[in-house]
Amino acid sequence: MLKENEMRILEAPIELFASDDIKPQKYMIQNIDNCHFVIHRELSEKEMEQTLPNHMYFEYEGKSWLAVIATFGSEEKAEIAVHLYWNAIKQLVEMSKN
Repeated sequence: MLKENEMRILEAPIELFASDDIKPQKYMIQNIDNCHFVIHRELSEKEMEQTLPNHMYFEYEGKSWLAVIATFGSEEKAEIAVHLYWNAIKQLVEMSKN
């Protein structure tokens, strides 16, 4: 369980996307105040080439992150959402192969 203001980075399981050309970005869950858990997404190099307003991203551990793409009432719900994002990306990759 994350403490208040603590962050945890989630990375998609390698085996899930091993045979795919497209790999999902990392996501971060941040505990704002034990009732609000926000999700941030790591920005790719290509995305960083675009001009984004400063309030839309932040730097953390040498990486750029898209700020607050979703908010949830618990860490568990935020983690489920990240897994759903990965599953959606996997489905899109599979559909593009057909």
